[in-house]
Amino acid sequence: MRLLDTHTGTFVWINSPSEVRYAILSHTWSSEGEQSYQDLLKIQEAHSNEDPASPGASVLDDPAVSDKIRGACVAAREDGYRLVWIDSCCIDQSSSAELSEAINSMFEWYRLASVCYAYLADVEDDDDFLAEGSQFACSRWHTRGWTLQELIAPLHVVFLSQRWHAFGTKTTLATHLERITGIDCEVLTGEAALDIVSVARRMSWAAKRQTTRPEDEAYALMGIFGVSLPTIYGEGRRAFLRLQEEILRTIPDQSILAWRSLLTPTKTLPNGGWGLLAHGPADFEHAADITPISDEDFASRLGVRDVSLLPDLYHVLTPHGVRTRFYAAHARHLEGRAAFLGCPARVGTSETKSESPYDYCAILPCQDAHARLVALPLYTPANPGTPGLLVGTCRGNYLHCAFTARTFALELADILDCQSMFAVMELCVQFAFAPAHAHAAAGKPTWACSAANWTRLALEPYPWCLSVLEKQTYSLAYTAPASPKAHERRHVHILDLRNEGHSEASDGVSIHVEFFWGKRPDGAYIVPAFRVLYHSEPSVDMPSGTRAANISHAPNAGLLLSCVCGGEAAHSHLSLIGSQEVAWGHFEIQQRCDVGAGAMRLTLAREHRLGEAPSSKFWLTIELSGAFFDGQVPPLEIEDNIVV
Repeated sequence: MRLLDTHTGTFVWINSPSEVRYAILSHTWSSEGEQSYQDLLKIQEAHSNEDPASPGASVLDDPAVSDKIRGACVAAREDGYRLVWIDSCCIDQSSSAELSEAINSMFEWYRLASVCYAYLADVEDDDDFLAEGSQFACSRWHTRGWTLQELIAPLHVVFLSQRWHAFGTKTTLATHLERITGIDCEVLTGEAALDIVSVARRMSWAAKRQTTRPEDEAYALMGIFGVSLPTIYGEGRRAFLRLQEEILRTIPDQSILAWRSLLTPTKTLPNGGWGLLAHGPADFEHAADITPISDEDFASRLGVRDVSLLPDLYHVLTPHGVRTRFYAAHARHLEGRAAFLGCPARVGTSETKSESPYDYCAILPCQDAHARLVALPLYTPANPGTPGLLVGTCRGNYLHCAFTARTFALELADILDCQSMFAVMELCVQFAFAPAHAHAAAGKPTWACSAANWTRLALEPYPWCLSVLEKQTYSLAYTAPASPKAHERRHVHILDLRNEGHSEASDGVSIHVEFFWGKRPDGAYIVPAFRVLYHSEPSVDMPSGTRAANISHAPNAGLLLSCVCGGEAAHSHLSLIGSQEVAWGHFEIQQRCDVGAGAMRLTLAREHRLGEAPSSKFWLTIELSGAFFDGQVPPLEIEDNIVV
């Protein structure tokens, strides 16, 4: 561990941090960057010829040293600490081995520190820090992923204002910190051990926190759960899956599987369903009250006399998902029992008599805040070639339902009423279904832009695409929405594809990319949904009942279109909502639509026949890009009438 001497400003290497007395700094990194190890090393080298024994000789007197490093050293020195650790300058981040060791050791380094100084650069000295909405309560420090462990791990945390004046400690502000962060007061004061808190609750503490890199969502939580992982920057969300896999191996707590709200079913399945493991800490926002129960308590509630008859905590990670044992029942045996339906929209309707919206009902050894057991509905994916089950109450022909749920709660009487139907089953559940690029796990919008920018959206074909189209005797024309207004909910972008080499009537199609916008209370605009519609320009008379091509004047168009492509009739369903992949008669999405913080890529394909040869085919590809998003914002519920 590399420490900084608070008197001389030079580095000191320590092999056993537990044997020395040192202070440690917790802070948020500036958007302009922080002074690194290499930066400070250069300043030290410039002073290498000075006599370190001479009075007042210190690298810290050099004006090139950042105010934050100097302020931290002064604060520690005045409190009697010779050594201090600052993450920005005490880790050589050019060394992947050193960076990985530091990340895996960081929780322990904060725990061993004699004192942790939490420097809040956005809190002024005269702030009424106990008031609701104070600078302290709204500080950026409370929103960052790494500062979670920096608050929990040290025994003593001293909060410093932007001028380095102490205004409270973790102990004196524990009640206030609990309201801000959700972390139990007993955990903050050390009265309760961290490992007795459920996995789901610990995850919920990080649900609203953010990290600059997606991998850090997982790496910043390793110490919270007492696990270690190799750090692989560039793996993205895979890091959080690896974290959950390691937690399953080491902590006997299935509350990690009970993420998402029990009482608030979602309206949109992410790309068709949920996996067993979460995409990120945000999925645990509503899981703070989920707690595991003992084997004895679980057996008692299920009416099982012998604890050994319950499924053990068995998890095997396979390429197809997690193979595990559940106390479960076939859903077909539970039909007619409203408590097991898991879909309030169908209670009391004729649909309750039909097949269940899921295949298995697994009961987890966990309970909610009302002491109800947590049920996990599992179903077989619609694609028979997809191995592993998915989680949720909405499958196949039930996709039209207004409500779905990933979990639901069961009263004791509901379980005992059908006790004989449950048994230990070994099932394989997919890790995580592919996330929608432009939506959060609940199908809510993730991207936003300012009112000044979102009306400037333009979809442009890639240059190489135009060249290929030209060689295939096709042309592509783009028509943007006419003078779009900020208050309008829907904008329609039109791409007209023409076959210039067709000797007879025109062979073409009009591709409409339709965006539906909403407005946040803070004034930012969000795009909760988009869809792609196809309208043919026939060479023969259109069949009766065909809808108008201009969907800006036909708000109901697109639910079922009758198209004529190249003289042949075909039907086209609504092709795209969010980033779901759909196929239809003559056109199909060749790959998933990619919507991100700066672009939208959409690849389309059309199968043609050249001449009379039935086997002569080619793919006609159009790729579009449009830069219009400003950045990522927290999800927001959207009014029903905005999303189509």
